[in-house]
Amino acid sequence: MEQLGSLPLIILFGGLMYLLLIRPQQKRQKEHAAMLRAVKVGDDIVTVGGLHGTVVDTADETIDIQVNDTTVLRFQKSAVSKIVVDADDVDDESSDDAVDAGPQDAVGDVPEAAGEDAPNGEKWPEADAS
Repeated sequence: MEQLGSLPLIILFGGLMYLLLIRPQQKRQKEHAAMLRAVKVGDDIVTVGGLHGTVVDTADETIDIQVNDTTVLRFQKSAVSKIVVDADDVDDESSDDAVDAGPQDAVGDVPEAAGEDAPNGEKWPEADAS
C-alpha cells in the first residue's frame, strides 16, 4: 500500500520530464524538417559544420552547395543548419521585432590615418615602416 502513495509522484515526474525535455525537442525537430523542405536553389545556407554557401541544386536527400566560383559540394539535406536571410530580404514588418543595437561606442571609431585625434583626445602613434 505504501507503493501506491508514490505513484502520483512518479506520474508527476514523468509529466514534468515530457513538458521540459521531450516536447521542446519534438518542436525543434518539426521546425528543422520544415526548414529543410523550404530550402530552394539560390538560398544562402550554413551547414552544421559551419560551411557557408549557396544552394545550386536539390534532390530528395542531398543538396549541392556552391562555396566559391569553382567549388560545388554535395551534402545530406540534414546537414543544413540554417538558411541565412539577408537584411534586404527581411520585410518591414519583421524589422519591428529586431533588437535595437543602441548607440555606438566612441572606442569603436578608428581614425583612418595616424596623427588624428584618438577618443581620449591624444594623437595616435605613427606606424613603424618596418
